Amino acid sequence: MQVEVTGPNRDLHSGLYGGAVVNPCNVLCEMIASLKDKKGHILIPGFYDDAMECSAEERKEMMKRPFDRAKFMKSIGVDNLAGEESYSDTERIGIRPTLDINGIWGGYTGEGAKTILPSKAFAKISMRLVPHQDAEKIAKLFEKILGVKSILLGFGLDTDAIHSPNENYPLKNYFKGIATIPLFFKHYSNLKS
Repeated sequence: MQVEVTGPNRDLHSGLYGGAVVNPCNVLCEMIASLKDKKGHILIPGFYDDAMECSAEERKEMMKRPFDRAKFMKSIGVDNLAGEESYSDTERIGIRPTLDINGIWGGYTGEGAKTILPSKAFAKISMRLVPHQDAEKIAKLFEKILGVKSILLGFGLDTDAIHSPNENYPLKNYFKGIATIPLFFKHYSNLKS
């Protein structure tokens, strides 16, 4: 989903308007900060209502899966992992819902200084849902802001190094995606009628 916060009708000089005009970038940062607590718990009312909770036995079985934390961190170049409190790294990346900011922008981002209050600020937000969560229900919790519905079909694989400098996408997957999209619309329209 994409969020847009709109303020004044143009970028304003912060020396003339700062302190009196609400800054859309500040508002967007406050909105984003309010989405999760310090324990990694998503704070959107109703977000977890239908989320499947694994039993203690299922969680114990998951822990048998080989997972080398150090190797995992080294492969992505980080020194630590974090996430929802009281869940293991394996559970966080496999069975728990997520909410991530994929991008944020607004105001002046060029070289040097330009002291402005921006007219607009934007963020792209994605959520991974787990069994029993209803995507439509979850979408309605941001939908009031966006006013649109969206569908995303993904065809990438982990080996594609998605959004990394060496990202790649095999032509085989590209052509399968082209063949899949019309079938999706065909079957989706049959479900609606």
